[in-house]
Amino acid sequence: MTNDNNKPLILIGSRIPIGKIKRVCRQHEIQIAGIIDSDYYGNQDWVEGIPIIDTETNLLKYKDDYNFFMATSWSPDPAHARDSQKRKYLIELIEKYNLNCISLVDIHSIVDPTAQLGKNVFVDCFCLLEEGVQIGDYSAMYNYAGVGHHCIIGKNCILQGKSGLTSQVTIEDDCYIGMCSEVLRSGAIIRQGTVIHPSLVLHRNTEENEVVSLAGKDLRRIYNNKQIV
Repeated sequence: MTNDNNKPLILIGSRIPIGKIKRVCRQHEIQIAGIIDSDYYGNQDWVEGIPIIDTETNLLKYKDDYNFFMATSWSPDPAHARDSQKRKYLIELIEKYNLNCISLVDIHSIVDPTAQLGKNVFVDCFCLLEEGVQIGDYSAMYNYAGVGHHCIIGKNCILQGKSGLTSQVTIEDDCYIGMCSEVLRSGAIIRQGTVIHPSLVLHRNTEENEVVSLAGKDLRRIYNNKQIV
């Protein structure tokens, strides 16, 4: 369900820019009841003006009266490895308890009526989702990202700000598209676990768990936004 305001919302975790979530919730008159996060419960009362109400061990008691949004993000940066591990743990809890996680879409984005969004998807401001786009559960795209028609984005993927996909691209699960990077080969397949570094233009498929960078082995179809290498 997208932008559902029939029940108050509980955020599970808090390691995503809370201001973005608060903005979208204000747009759709979604009441944020609190944050469930064991990292903060008992240590502090608030995060970004939202009360810390409990730990993950008590999630089930809130199931019937609230909607949920998992608000711990992930990054391929080794410095944020704990966040990535925590995110996987929280997804497992959500699936175990079958919690009703809603998706949040900023009103300033353009989403074609035929686009299909899974649960716990976040679409930031000024994004574009064209005809026939599919986005899997727990994925997010940030400001000014664009997705061409009939692209398929898997679960737990991140498209950072100003990134873009041309038409009919398939992004498998757990992929990370860096800021200002683009996949410009129609029909390309970005395999599971791929990480594309910022400011690159890609004209090929990737291999599973590949890290695409200007330090890679195949530069023939990787371009910097300013200079062909």
